[in-house]
Amino acid sequence: MSEVDLVRSRVNEKAKKQKAQRQIMKLFIVSSCLIFGTLLVIWLIQMGQKTTIPNIYIQSTFIILLSSGGLFLVNKAIKRNQLQHAVYFTVITITLGMLFGITQIMGWNHLLESDRVYRSILIPFSIVHFIHIAVGLILLTVIFFKLRNYEIHSKAMGFSSNVFYFWHFLGIVWVAFLAVIS
Repeated sequence: MSEVDLVRSRVNEKAKKQKAQRQIMKLFIVSSCLIFGTLLVIWLIQMGQKTTIPNIYIQSTFIILLSSGGLFLVNKAIKRNQLQHAVYFTVITITLGMLFGITQIMGWNHLLESDRVYRSILIPFSIVHFIHIAVGLILLTVIFFKLRNYEIHSKAMGFSSNVFYFWHFLGIVWVAFLAVIS
């Protein structure tokens, strides 16, 4: 096998691997949509009236939107090979994600103190979302270390772009759910 054939073979293998990883991420997002959609349908069946969302959840919405903005800056920096900027924005995004998780837990306290019926669906939704956020934070931490080791750059963005899609998906789910139930 010539060197050209070997390189061509490795490039094809890498492309197949990236395509498979993208398909796995799409499948994970679809299955997550089914989980969140089921919770939303249960909510719509149980509740016909508008509810009052705890203020902490409204505040957490701004935090998750800021974290998505930070991730947008990470992606932009990686595409420009400004890896130090990407590391910096990744740290900001992780910090905002952790703050979002803390607000979720604080929201549980507000819901548990409430005697309203809507807590029976908001708590499970928030817990499932929190678990997804924890997974996202772990993946963002992996990106942080891969950036520090120069394993992610403008020519190697497969893993990071999958994580970015997942994180943005979580933000969209949170905003959409709050918009529907309020």
